[in-house]
Amino acid sequence: MRITNKIIQNNSLTNINTNKVLQDKLSNMIATEKKINRPSDDPIIALRSLRLRTSVNQTDQYRTKNAEDAESWLRVTEDAIGTLSDIITDIRKQYVKGSSDPLAVSDRRIIHENLESLAREIYNTGNADFAGRTVFTGYRTDTSLTFQKDSTGLVAYSVSDPNVYENGVFDYPLDTSDVSKRRHMYIISRDDNFSELEAHLADLKYVDENGNATPVTTSETFANRVDAMDYVYAHPDEITYYNDGTDSYVIFGSNVRQSDGSHSSFAYGNPDAVFNIRETKDTVTVDTRSFVHQDKEDETKVTNNDILRVRLSYDKVNATSYPDSTASPDADATFKFAFKTKGGQVFSSYSTAGNATLIQVNTISSTIVTDTTATPPTYCAEDYLLDHPDEVVFIPETGEFLLGKDIGGAGANLAPEDIDELMVDYQKSDWSKGDLRPQHYFTCVDISDPKDPVKYNFESTPDQEICYNIGVNQSLRINTTASECFNHSIVREIEDVLRAIADVEDIEDEISKLEADYAKILDTDQDAKDAKQKEIDAAKKAQTFLNERLHSLFSKGISFADAHLAANSLALTNCGTRSKRLELIENRLDTQLDTLKELKSENEDADMAETAIRLSSAKYAYDASLMATSKAIQQTLLNYL
Repeated sequence: MRITNKIIQNNSLTNINTNKVLQDKLSNMIATEKKINRPSDDPIIALRSLRLRTSVNQTDQYRTKNAEDAESWLRVTEDAIGTLSDIITDIRKQYVKGSSDPLAVSDRRIIHENLESLAREIYNTGNADFAGRTVFTGYRTDTSLTFQKDSTGLVAYSVSDPNVYENGVFDYPLDTSDVSKRRHMYIISRDDNFSELEAHLADLKYVDENGNATPVTTSETFANRVDAMDYVYAHPDEITYYNDGTDSYVIFGSNVRQSDGSHSSFAYGNPDAVFNIRETKDTVTVDTRSFVHQDKEDETKVTNNDILRVRLSYDKVNATSYPDSTASPDADATFKFAFKTKGGQVFSSYSTAGNATLIQVNTISSTIVTDTTATPPTYCAEDYLLDHPDEVVFIPETGEFLLGKDIGGAGANLAPEDIDELMVDYQKSDWSKGDLRPQHYFTCVDISDPKDPVKYNFESTPDQEICYNIGVNQSLRINTTASECFNHSIVREIEDVLRAIADVEDIEDEISKLEADYAKILDTDQDAKDAKQKEIDAAKKAQTFLNERLHSLFSKGISFADAHLAANSLALTNCGTRSKRLELIENRLDTQLDTLKELKSENEDADMAETAIRLSSAKYAYDASLMATSKAIQQTLLNYL
């Protein structure tokens, strides 16, 4: 084969260019510190690099984002539970002081003030949040644990309730001989409750049979009753109000009634939060409560009695509420109360289904006191049950059901341990700042807007555990739910103690008053002195009973506080366990991340020293090839001719 100068030149230029390409590649490797700049440079390295980068990014997400976020959440939770434990410890100290004998009046008042202060603060700790997410509310991280303001809700009254209003249904006018011209109207007169209603006339609402509240306007006000009734007679679709300086009345026109013709209801207020709540034995407190009874016939005879009590999770519940926690409540229905004994007996306030025994539940306000001289006589809840031992009394202000001793049969005297199952449906619309929101604890319905009710916890779902992915196929629970540590009974127990302290102070005031009256009686009036002394002795006996009850509550409070502290310790231990596990996982992730980064570097990062040597060699080769090629190109055929 004949090799021409042209072939030599072309081959030399090709080799020079190849050397230049290698030099350019090595220069790029030094500049980028990478072995390849595009997948086509080395597909194997490129594929391995993609996999390693994905692993590094994934592990980095687990370590620097998920794990750190979980660590911060757990730290906030641990701090909040620790604060709660500190508060309960302070409460326990107050109980210990209260259980000490003797307890001075000043000491008791200090304990009262401290317990009130601690009760207001205890649930605020549960509103702790991390990055705007409430940590104790399960999946509802956008909702605070407690109510942030007072809400009186919709305060409802029924004109057919004889215990609330003096007057009810009237036919008007009465002086007409044509009965067909008379119109039915409801007249509501002032009593102890009406003064509050009078202040809310602008918010007056008509409540229909479906529980829907429609605003109404008192289009006219009058100074006398006759003019007001004449106006309503002429305007049966309206409601009016009058005040003559002595009496106050709200008068409903004949058409302001339910579609079935039954009694109308009215209400006032702006319902920010109205809940139908269902509780079971797991959430209520079933125990016995002692009370002091003064004999109706002989007021100097005072006895101490025990009564079976079911205490709801809330106080200040509505006296009338709706059954089943349904979205379409029956406006005429009351709360539902039912329980089953371990002996298999079923008692119900609303149904005889399933061989249930129907029991009478009476609502008696805590403000009612026993007064046998009144017409008709009035009885507090406890005294009422002594005369009606086969009935149940509901006290809405304190959220308590008291069971007569004959429930279950004459002399049955059911004990707390005899109750096997229990269910209570009730409604609450009066909320105070700091009250625990029911949707975090109970099956309930928010009917603040009756047309758009919101159901909570009706479906059978697992605990609302928030889990973070902190590794491949590895997750960690980070949240603690409110029910694990923020229990309703913490404050409810304090409320029992505060009421007991108030009862002791009341009886002390009564004794002071009786002793002052005794001092005013002349020494010559021995009969009056003896009678007054018997009253003083009876009051002191009641004082002894009340002090014993208070001492018992303080002693029980210590045990309750210990139980709450144990629950908090368990929740804190669970958080600590998760934190320790997270720490171990973080260490493993750190090691794994370092290994992956090292493999990634070995795969795609250039060895700078070796690359520099190769670049220098390529440069020398390039320079040498230029010199050799330039000499070869200078030789032509003419040089040999």
